[in-house]
Amino acid sequence: MVFRIINIFLAILFFTSVEAQKLSVGTYKFKRQNAVYTGELLNNKPHGKGTTKFANGDVYEGEYVKGKCEGYGIMMYANGEKYEGQWTLGERNGRGTFYFLNNNKYVGFWFRNQREGNGTMYYYNGDVYEGSWEDDVRSGYGVYTFANGVFYKGDWKNDKREGVGIYNWGDGSSYEGEWKDNSRHGKGTYIYADNSVYVGNWQHDLRHGRGKMSFSSGDVYIGDY
Repeated sequence: MVFRIINIFLAILFFTSVEAQKLSVGTYKFKRQNAVYTGELLNNKPHGKGTTKFANGDVYEGEYVKGKCEGYGIMMYANGEKYEGQWTLGERNGRGTFYFLNNNKYVGFWFRNQREGNGTMYYYNGDVYEGSWEDDVRSGYGVYTFANGVFYKGDWKNDKREGVGIYNWGDGSSYEGEWKDNSRHGKGTYIYADNSVYVGNWQHDLRHGRGKMSFSSGDVYIGDY
């Protein structure tokens, strides 16, 4: 058993040394991308750390595996935007940070160049969204906090509030219930700043259908809207 372990260890050392001998430093031209790579090479292809300069002005600095961006790398785009994080097969995959031209910043997970999974978007105006993403848009559960403290926490679909969620205006008023296309739609409860409470149906952000209105004065209305 001991000899077997030693043999395996020696084999690993041998293949590692062989791979190391194949590594060299040089340049490589990507014809399809019209780009030039300078850095470590394995079998005359980018492998290891290096820098690629594209004809359009983009610059990638980071790790390569068999000619593809893989591992950690930074892409500086010609328009001023930047991505730094994980790559797989030449695409943004895994955890990374993207700096947008309009000063928005996204920190979170990516899949095939799109925001996917959990991530946080810091908007240039001070707003923050933290939650789930799908196909590069907000989808699933998330919390959106406006710069003035107003917040929504709940379901999203196709970048819009849709499903069940709570919206708090920060002045004592809040809504908890169903949403559709960014509007209160379905059943929900709205608490007014004066502590009046409406419980009932909504349509396109308006009270609609059967509902109960309990006024702060103690009066109560039950009926249609």
